Amino acid sequence: MLSVLAFVLLLYFSRKVNAERPAYTPTCRIARMVPAAFSQTCTFNSHYDKDYIPSNANSTSPDFISTHLIKPPYGWTQDPLCAVGEEFEEAICVYTDATFANRRGFTVMSGWKNAKKIASSPTFRDTDFVSRNDVYKQAPYEIKPVPGKGLGVIANDTIHRGEKLFSEPAVLIVSDYDMNQLPNEVALQMLAFAADSLPNKTREMYLSLHGFSDIVDVEPAYDRLQGNAYSVDGHSTVFPEISRTNHDCRPNSHYYTDKDAWIHTVVALRTIHPGEEITVSYLSPYMRTYERAAKIPLSWGFNCTCSSCAATREERQASDERLDRIINIEKMLSDVSPGRRGSPVAGKRLISLYEQEHFHGPIALGYTYTALEYSYIGDLAMTKMYAKKAYEMELTWFGPTSKRTKSMRRLVTNPQAHPSWMFTAEDSPRRWTLPMQDGTKRRRKVQNATAYDFFQQF
Repeated sequence: MLSVLAFVLLLYFSRKVNAERPAYTPTCRIARMVPAAFSQTCTFNSHYDKDYIPSNANSTSPDFISTHLIKPPYGWTQDPLCAVGEEFEEAICVYTDATFANRRGFTVMSGWKNAKKIASSPTFRDTDFVSRNDVYKQAPYEIKPVPGKGLGVIANDTIHRGEKLFSEPAVLIVSDYDMNQLPNEVALQMLAFAADSLPNKTREMYLSLHGFSDIVDVEPAYDRLQGNAYSVDGHSTVFPEISRTNHDCRPNSHYYTDKDAWIHTVVALRTIHPGEEITVSYLSPYMRTYERAAKIPLSWGFNCTCSSCAATREERQASDERLDRIINIEKMLSDVSPGRRGSPVAGKRLISLYEQEHFHGPIALGYTYTALEYSYIGDLAMTKMYAKKAYEMELTWFGPTSKRTKSMRRLVTNPQAHPSWMFTAEDSPRRWTLPMQDGTKRRRKVQNATAYDFFQQF
């Protein structure tokens, strides 16, 4: 538990005070302050010298910054480092819980209200998280060197489609909004402190991730954040295990994030055999060859050598043409306004193109669109058949909490209650109507609807 002293009054020592005692480098406690003179006034790792408080220190002195108004959230295991300034809406701090998940730990860099909200999530408040999650038990993979790629994740057992490979909580969560408020020098110092605050094993895992600092002079903690963070609800968030998984434009695994629980889950999209590398895609599956070739080196510092990118020129051209057709058919099927040209035949054509492209994950959309096409015309048997396939695939592509996944589950269990049922059928009272969003059974006429409208109520 943090000491009472930490909540009352702790002072930041200015250049003037340092000049009075040049042989002493003071340390800072709650809240550590980061104005421009940070490097001359505080050290990161020294213990707190509670006996040294200058005799002329007081909360109104221009040489000191009072921190008694900065109220830290509960549940943190060490004192935060904070930056304050008139230009900030609130103090921006680094908060750490080093005991979470058997000392896996996690660190948050944000204002304290946001940090408290994150720390209050069910995941970070779960004292039995390790015992409840299979990811911390024996895994069907190991981290090994991969020729030309550094380290990679290699299956050491047969992994079946839909099986979870990782289900990991974040170790570093940085508010993008708060990060952008900070001067560059201060942001780098705070990120370095954030990484240093993690438990030893987690810190080593984070700093060993891929980065550019071996090539160019970049602060390592910032470098790893830039190269490995995922965007989660306005936060740059690092899940170190998934960051060990190398890229493939046609991967055998996929990830989704539960933004309320701060959990990142990776599932197998197809059967993965022992000795096979487990891969995910860092990109949208719809990017063409030349787009991928430009994006990957710029963002991650390597050239992709997956089978799609290493294919012959003719094969790459055929792939790009299929991608164009996929995009056009999806656009056609998404339009459910009067005069639309979508049909079950178009949905099946889309599924075939996904299969040719080895789209083991995005094919969920093909099954979804086809299930909806049969629902629009009231074909019960075909609706349920394709909705079942869509639901199974969307569990791996979007995750169980996705509106799309929940929508397909409803279409499997009770098609007639789904908002898409008989949507385009002749002489149907539901034709071109959607449910009202007022909790009643009333429906409203629509003119420019899209397939996404059928997911909104789930």
